[in-house]
Amino acid sequence: QNGWDRVLPWLQLCRLPNVFTAVADPLAGALLVGARPGYVFEIVMVIIASACLYTGGVVLNDWHDYRRDLAERPGRPLPSGRIRRWHALVLACLLLAVGMVAAWCAGPTTLQVAVLLLIAIITYDVLLKHLPLAPGVMGLCRGLNVLMGMSLVPLADSSVSTGVRVFLAGVMAFYILGVTLFAQREAALKQDVRIWIGSIISTLSL
Repeated sequence: QNGWDRVLPWLQLCRLPNVFTAVADPLAGALLVGARPGYVFEIVMVIIASACLYTGGVVLNDWHDYRRDLAERPGRPLPSGRIRRWHALVLACLLLAVGMVAAWCAGPTTLQVAVLLLIAIITYDVLLKHLPLAPGVMGLCRGLNVLMGMSLVPLADSSVSTGVRVFLAGVMAFYILGVTLFAQREAALKQDVRIWIGSIISTLSL
């Protein structure tokens, strides 16, 4: 087994290509509230925080869904045996911890938002993923991700008020709620209803 064969399962476990969509959220949030070049360090830290919280969340998700994946997705890194389950749990904890440290480095307000995001991620992965509330929690995660970027710029240094910030983050949350509903696959009738609802919500949030 060469080096690439050892690394590839870990990249698949972390869903590396999707990380770029996650880190775009806090970057957009920071720019929307007027982050200037002086915020370079904080922006880098919040990007690292977002990337680590996202990847930690998806690894935790696969760890929790191990038994389901044995039957439904046996080719995934954990059910296929290419990565041990406890190794995945250790990686998830490390990534989530690094994400929180990076958020702390970005500033106290950013850390507060990151704590809420961490709670939402764990709640989604461990408790609510397969329940009707799951799309809402997924939307909340993405909304908090945007808000984490906005938190870099104090209200005193920005023309964007708290209400507007929450509204913009809410638009992202609403959009992801619609996209998640749209993407879900269930029974034919239920699926049609969810597709219509998801399409309407996504359209209204644009």
